[in-house]
Amino acid sequence: MAEQHATDRTPLDATALPLCQFLARLFIAPPDAKLLQSCRDGVGARLLADCAADPRFAPGTTCLMGALRANCIEALSNAWTLLFSGAGGPANVPPYASAYAEGRLYGAAAARMQAELSRLDLAVAGDCREPPDHVAIQLTILAELLWREPPETAEAFRRTELAWLPAFCGSCATRDSTGFYAGAALLLAALAGCEA
Repeated sequence: MAEQHATDRTPLDATALPLCQFLARLFIAPPDAKLLQSCRDGVGARLLADCAADPRFAPGTTCLMGALRANCIEALSNAWTLLFSGAGGPANVPPYASAYAEGRLYGAAAARMQAELSRLDLAVAGDCREPPDHVAIQLTILAELLWREPPETAEAFRRTELAWLPAFCGSCATRDSTGFYAGAALLLAALAGCEA
């Protein structure tokens, strides 16, 4: 099982829900023009401004915004493809809990996430071909828990189901040539309350 290195185990707050949704979008598919425009001067920009003002999220925000200014959409899409689609060979960073916790895909983590989706009366979209333990789906579940359940439920999910994220975030930080996904990984690590 992935080992979690605790840092500041700050309770999840009002920033957590939109940050979960934002990060889920970053990790589920390559960026498109609409997402990048949002990051520059829309809803995403406002969220990133809030994150920049929080010491927990400031390093990741600074890295992500710097990469956004320095890279075109093609470079960021290429980085996503090399990192997360399986096309990157040794540079690949599997975005699945089972890969880290069990060394294979479709393990117990995927079964637990499927059960959690069912419990919440949710389902992975038909056009999404990802297993339910994909980081973006886990972030969507966490956002749903933050919105619908008592705070302790979301905190328990973060503590148990996101324990694999240090290895994932560390790999993103070292293998992303653009800095965009490295920044996203720093934000994710801070959200999860762990070190990348």
